[in-house]
Amino acid sequence: MGVRYSRFNQPTDANGHATGFDPALYDATKAPQIDSNGLLVPNTGTPLNGVIIGGMNSPFGSEAARHDNKDFAPRIGLAWDPIKTGKTSIRAGFGIFYDSPSVGTQENGEFSNPPFAQNITISNTVLNNPGSVVANLNLLPPALTVQESDWKQPYVQEWSLDVQREVWHKWFVDAGYFGNKGTHLVGVIDINEPQPLAYVAAGISAPITDGNTQALNRVRPFLGYDAINAFSSRFDSDYHALQVSVQKHFTGSSLISMNYTYSHGITNAQNDFRTPQNTYDLAAERGENQFDRRQVFNVSYIYELPFYKGQSGFTGHAFGGWEVSGIVYAYAGLPLTVTGGSRIDPAGLGLLDPNSFAGRRPNEVSNPNNGAPHTFAQWFNLAAFVNPPRAAGPPGDARRGAVRGPGLQRWDISLFKNTKIREHTSLQFRAEAFDIFNHTNFDGIRLTRQSSSFGRVLSTRDPRIMQLALKLSF
Repeated sequence: MGVRYSRFNQPTDANGHATGFDPALYDATKAPQIDSNGLLVPNTGTPLNGVIIGGMNSPFGSEAARHDNKDFAPRIGLAWDPIKTGKTSIRAGFGIFYDSPSVGTQENGEFSNPPFAQNITISNTVLNNPGSVVANLNLLPPALTVQESDWKQPYVQEWSLDVQREVWHKWFVDAGYFGNKGTHLVGVIDINEPQPLAYVAAGISAPITDGNTQALNRVRPFLGYDAINAFSSRFDSDYHALQVSVQKHFTGSSLISMNYTYSHGITNAQNDFRTPQNTYDLAAERGENQFDRRQVFNVSYIYELPFYKGQSGFTGHAFGGWEVSGIVYAYAGLPLTVTGGSRIDPAGLGLLDPNSFAGRRPNEVSNPNNGAPHTFAQWFNLAAFVNPPRAAGPPGDARRGAVRGPGLQRWDISLFKNTKIREHTSLQFRAEAFDIFNHTNFDGIRLTRQSSSFGRVLSTRDPRIMQLALKLSF
């Protein structure tokens, strides 16, 4: 049993340029006016409404977001031999593990947010006195990249229960349940995303396309700003797995080991740096995580040829010391998420805004894995996805991880010849073949619906590779 205490402070800036945005300090009565084109009306509203600066107006002192002070992480583990013969072991464990995300990611917006970062454009000036001409007035609401002010430290709970038993002479079987749950996982979320269909109530024409995305600035929750992409810790995940292994030791170094895992991982944070399609519906982001190989099987073996082990004389050196080994892999495919669709944003979420990190998805009308050709030209059923409606409506409802990608099958084999030269000197000859049967394993799949190669296999894994080597040990 044990416990670990961690404290992860927020980054600070020696020059006082650490910036953030605190929704609690935003005053809607001091918001600027936005015209019909989505531009700021000059001389209205309070500048930097809701923006906080470390060491100046931040409620977190020199930091721009809160930090946790109670990150206690208990651990407990046990091993028990219930029969007391040394042939059975029951093991269990539980622990909490806090994570410290990349400080560089937390600081992404530090040097790009107002008031410290500005691009000033002066048109038709004179080179000997550029300041004599009035600078162009930029009336576009600024976009912000910040850390979520109400930050909570990410952590994972892990647990396991397994039984290992020597069922026969040097035959070992291990079976167990392993799981974990991630809480306050990180991701980027646009906290200034318009409410779905708010633009319709404001009289903005439907649908939102590339040409009228700017008009959404009129209906954003925090008027006066474009997207506010916040590095957030409001996501979660869970994982459950049955793991079974069988191992047999033979004479010398010979052995065979077989491992099988049946698992399922689910999350609503597929990527640390991609905001959800709809900020107000994180449940719609929930799906198989991108590492969810439902079934994994592998076999590894080493076989030392039993004759001429002493390697005495010419015959012993020539025919002794041979060894064969290899690994067999068989993995199920990974889940893949279809993105894109037509260049419209029917719900008016700002998905086409260049300042938004959000991705958009099409509608899913059937299971894309049913009737899937699984060919190089077309991996899954393309008819399972259609464009969202062109009129005002909900965003695309395609599930994350809806497409099951290609699996992996590979046989690697090695032939070694260990030759003794002297007591402490030996020469090893190695002949190795990876993917010896040259089985084609598809890899990347085009998942962007508006692409002309949508659904096509883009790449394959390595073909058969063979190599020879000599190694002298002394």
